[in-house]
Amino acid sequence: KDNREKSEALATLSRVIHPDAASFFDALAISEPARTRESAAISKAIQAKLAKVVQVPDKVTLTPQAADLTPGSALNVISGLLVNWLNDGDSASWMLRFESPGTYEISVLQSSESDKEGTYEVTIGDQKIVTKAVKTDSARDFKAFTIGSVTIGAPGTFKLSIEARHVPPNETLFRLKSIELEKK
Repeated sequence: KDNREKSEALATLSRVIHPDAASFFDALAISEPARTRESAAISKAIQAKLAKVVQVPDKVTLTPQAADLTPGSALNVISGLLVNWLNDGDSASWMLRFESPGTYEISVLQSSESDKEGTYEVTIGDQKIVTKAVKTDSARDFKAFTIGSVTIGAPGTFKLSIEARHVPPNETLFRLKSIELEKK
């Protein structure tokens, strides 16, 4: 029972993307030889995710190429665009490192040919913005839409995710070119 509980706790900790978590697993690999291979693999995975952390100065543009996509979904990056938003729950995320607190306005550069309304949610920490995909003149007609703002209370690392909440049947939600955060 004790070993099972410890394994469950370690599995939970392995999802924490922070330098201290990687250091913890490095130390665990040394202190518990039976967990060396598992701990080293977890540390390596955490370090790989830390390498993708985007620094957020006063203004930053997030591109699809840097996103982590929903495993098993049809989402794909083609020609610098995040396409194939086909199902509710499809999502992309970025790890962000905010150096200073403040209010950050979020804009999405997207295109959509659908006449049917689809919705998505942008989340940073516990702050959520739910909004609609906006129809543009064509799939190649990208327009920037300010969807709202979030307040970052202290410097730190946060996950920004964009998730399809409602994709109309037989449609795609939109084509995403970028997300921009700008300190106000």
